[in-house]
Amino acid sequence: MKRVWIVLVLLVLGCTPLRSEFYRNQADFLYEGANKAYSAGRYDEAQKGYHEVIALDPAYCEAYVGLGHCAMLRGNQKEALAFYERAIALNPQLRPKLQELIFAASLGEQSAPKTFAARQLEKQFNQGRYRQIIAEQKGKKTLTEADAFWLIRSLVRLKDYKGAAAVARRIFADQAAQEQLVERFGYLDNFLHQGHAEALADFQTLADMNPGCQECRYLYGIVLFNNSSRYEEVITIFEKLRASGFSPKPLLAALAMAYEKTDMVIEAIAAYKRLGNDPFAYQRLQLLFVKLGDMEEAQRYAELARQQLAR
Repeated sequence: MKRVWIVLVLLVLGCTPLRSEFYRNQADFLYEGANKAYSAGRYDEAQKGYHEVIALDPAYCEAYVGLGHCAMLRGNQKEALAFYERAIALNPQLRPKLQELIFAASLGEQSAPKTFAARQLEKQFNQGRYRQIIAEQKGKKTLTEADAFWLIRSLVRLKDYKGAAAVARRIFADQAAQEQLVERFGYLDNFLHQGHAEALADFQTLADMNPGCQECRYLYGIVLFNNSSRYEEVITIFEKLRASGFSPKPLLAALAMAYEKTDMVIEAIAAYKRLGNDPFAYQRLQLLFVKLGDMEEAQRYAELARQQLAR
């Protein structure tokens, strides 16, 4: 069966530059799954996933970072250092982001992979200093993703649901914020060392207590999508938002991937088509039509993806 699959893929891709892009796309898909396992605390599964990414694309520097994080959390600092240095060798621009973790590893310390500012906010939050977080963050002209994350959660804990909704709307104030939201509120481990279930519950409360706030429901949906396997619930949330006219591109992409994760191939195809002229969508459509055995459509989307990537 595996040989048949490989032959089908090669028939679609041929010997064009798209082939490497196709494998990168598959690596992206595996990397997303590994990150979700990591965020849920399933570190063995995450480690396996990152290795699968590297097997597909040995130059995928982010997967080495993920392996470094897994090694750090297991207390294997020497191994973590090797993975971080490998990632930096592939992409030197990662060094400033990883420097603090490299320093901690060199001292033999076990550290969670997040920024110092995020650790301080997490510490304040775990100490119940919600009002202090609110006072410090509300005066800022620009909120980082960590600022917004902890500010919303602090307001929810103090039952200031309208205030939390106002922050959610604030980070949607411009189109750029919407387009970047998957990354900004992607994985809870960007902010947390522990307490993932409680964080997810806070964002659910945010959505439940503000039923008229589309941004609140979207935040809950995107956190749910990136940190759980509850794809059916994600689909319900995002389809309702889409029906109401709220459909930023990251929502459409996450919705399509949720359908794909639940093997709802026809629905996934329809969802990817809504993304328009998008090479990622074309590549996913290509793969889905291969899965359906429709090689003519698969070749058509392969060509569309090639054209988009060539621009």
